[in-house]
Amino acid sequence: MPVSTTTLPARPDLGWSIGLQDPGTLDQWLDAIDRGFETEALDALKKRMELSTADLARWLGTSPRTLKRREASGRLTAEESDRLFRLARLFERTVEVLESEADARHWLQSEQHAIGGRVPLDIARYEPGAREVERLLGRLEHGIPV
Repeated sequence: MPVSTTTLPARPDLGWSIGLQDPGTLDQWLDAIDRGFETEALDALKKRMELSTADLARWLGTSPRTLKRREASGRLTAEESDRLFRLARLFERTVEVLESEADARHWLQSEQHAIGGRVPLDIARYEPGAREVERLLGRLEHGIPV
């Protein structure tokens, strides 16, 4: 089966937190990230998560000055878009589990005993940390002690 017909195994509204509509196929998601998201996606998530520009820049692996330049150009790089997508996916998953954007913001920015007293947003900057946060969310969702 060609890759272009493969759909992501995710909720159909993936990307809601950054104002994107799910394009449907894996190829379409990859193309959107490769083109770079418009900076409106960055602004949408920044507001929803109540993050400072400095925190968001650090999370995206760039500087606040670079984010200002991106806003002027209107588009993120593919790498920044990929990281923004990871952050949005994690936020959306946390909202799904905790059933509240406010609770999700608090949980993601607070030390969690189950991950050694670390802050989920801090360790999720890299894929292994994001996977661990998602694993922890799965345990919470299913009532497994953490």
